Formats: sequence, structure tokens, C-alpha cells
Amino acid sequence: MNTNARFPGWGSGQVTILLEYALSKGLSTKHILEGSGITLESLEHTDPSLDQELYVINRLIDCIPSHPFRIGFGVGLDCNANSFGLMGQALLACKTPKGIIQFASQHLNGELNFSIIRPRIYKSSVRTTFDYREGLSERASAFILGRDMGSAIAFQETLYNEIPDVVMEVGFRGKALPGMEEVGEYYRCPVKFEQRDNYLMHHIRIMDIVLPLGNQLMEKILSKRIQKFVDQLPDLQTIKAKTQRYFEQNGYQDLSKEELAKALNMSSRTLTRYLTKEGTNWRKLSNQLRMDRAKEYLINTHEGVEQIAFKVGFASASSFSSAFSREVGRSPLEYRLTHSWNETLEAS
Repeated sequence: MNTNARFPGWGSGQVTILLEYALSKGLSTKHILEGSGITLESLEHTDPSLDQELYVINRLIDCIPSHPFRIGFGVGLDCNANSFGLMGQALLACKTPKGIIQFASQHLNGELNFSIIRPRIYKSSVRTTFDYREGLSERASAFILGRDMGSAIAFQETLYNEIPDVVMEVGFRGKALPGMEEVGEYYRCPVKFEQRDNYLMHHIRIMDIVLPLGNQLMEKILSKRIQKFVDQLPDLQTIKAKTQRYFEQNGYQDLSKEELAKALNMSSRTLTRYLTKEGTNWRKLSNQLRMDRAKEYLINTHEGVEQIAFKVGFASASSFSSAFSREVGRSPLEYRLTHSWNETLEAS
């Protein structure tokens, strides 16, 4: 686990919320922070590391006679934009939920935080899954899942509370834990257990919401500031993640390995070495990323195969269809029809 890199203000904000919650339960700040290396004075100057925050989380779990998920859920309900620092400000500045989804997809991937959050847009729903970085204990994972569910509710109350029933379904990977039913009670929707993922499923109409606190210029400025911060951490992102970002910025065209190496300020040979270390190669990775984007176009748009082929860097629909069939095992049209059918079953 990376113990140092955090989004500015996130570590301090989260630990402060943990302390506020501890105080509300009759616990002392000194007792919860004991052994963590964190003091109230240090919170004014530095963000605690992930390991330090995890230490405080475990102290809180030890001291409160309740299930970790329920404790985390209570902590999450107390969260607000300030408790996520610069990232929280950026999320509040988003003009639409689409902007929030883009932020989450790009930055909430377990590199600078505990959670790996993956939103996906379908024809009638937005499905956001919650997973967690390796190395967390079962009880810590339960706490953080509860906190994520609670903070999602806190953000919704801030951003679009006046729009009812935007969450259609809540799902959890394992058996029911104390507090999980409360998530469904808040959203007034079914809660399912023993699912493939932990998830929230929103109705697609959420995408049409204009957020009351949105500021398009501020969203753009903060987005660039966050990206600049991430770019200053060269060892943080995998080459795969950097390649995906490069494809996104350059329209998923048929880019060469040499072009990517130049953009990443390394030789082609060094790039090959890094890709091998990550268990892939240029041809395999570039093809996978283009096919993943093609799948999104097939699912989320009504564009024809020829248009999609061009968007992901193929000269013709036939060459794209052949490559897609080899990679996925189905033709583009079969994939579109099958996925639409599966989504209908899932949402019903």
C-alpha cells in the first residue's frame, strides 16, 4: 500500500471526520489518535498517510461495540465536500453527473485512496461498483464500504436531494451485514445480496440533472490542478493507466508505440520493458483499450459499426468487426444486442 501520496486535503479531512464521529460516541481524540503518529497540530500541515488513516479506523472499530459496516456508514453520513479536500471541491464544481462520473473513473482507482470506484453508463441506468485495494482486512473493508455508501448519500443530499428515487437498486457482494438494509431504506429501493459486485444503480435520468452548485469554469480549473498533481507522481500510475489516458486524450486512433514512448518521455525499448513487467505488450494493450472503448460506444450509443470503427482507429467496418470478434468472441452487433438484453434483465 502506498503510504504517502494523497489528494491534497483528503487525508486530513477524512481523519477529522473520524475524530468527530469518535467524539459523538463519547471517545477522546487522544485515545483514538494514540499510536497513529497523528496529532491535531499535524493535521494543520500534512495529510495523514493511508496507513495512518487505517490505523485510526481500526482504533475506532476496536472502541465502538457495533459492526464495522454500520460504524463506517455512520461516519460516511457525516462526510461532506470538505472531507475530500481538493477532490471534494472538484466534485461539487461539476455541472452535471457526467462530470462526476469522469472524475470517479479517472481518479478513484485505489491509487491515492482505499476505494476503487467504477461507474458505467448503460441505456437505462448508471451502475457504480465499489471495490477495495489489496491488503485490507475484512473488517476494514466492511468499514470503508459502509463509509462509501454513507458518503454517497451525503453527496446526494448536497447535490440533488430534491429529485426522488434516483437510485433504483443497491447490491452487495456478500451476505447481509448490520446496517446494509439501512442503505436501501434511505434510497427506498431493493437491496440485493450475494451479487457480483457492491454497487449503486441509478436511473439514467440522473444524467440530465443540472447540479445547483456546478461551475463549469471551476470544474475545468480544478480538473487540471488535480491532473497536474497526479502527473507529479510518476511512479504512481501503471503504464497501462498512462496509456489509457493517452488514448483518451488522442481520440483512440491507431497510435504507435513510438508515439506513446515519446509522450511518456522514455525510449521505445524502456516502454516495452515496463509493459512486459505488467504482463502485457503494446499490441495486446492497445487492442484491448480500443476494444473496451468500442464496447462503450456499442452499449451507450446508437452509432453504426462504421462510425465506431473510425472512432477507435480502424480504416473500415470490416477490419474492426474482425478484430472485435477475435477479441470478444462475438460480432459488434451481437455484443450490442446481448448486452442490451442482459441489462434489461438486470434492471427489471
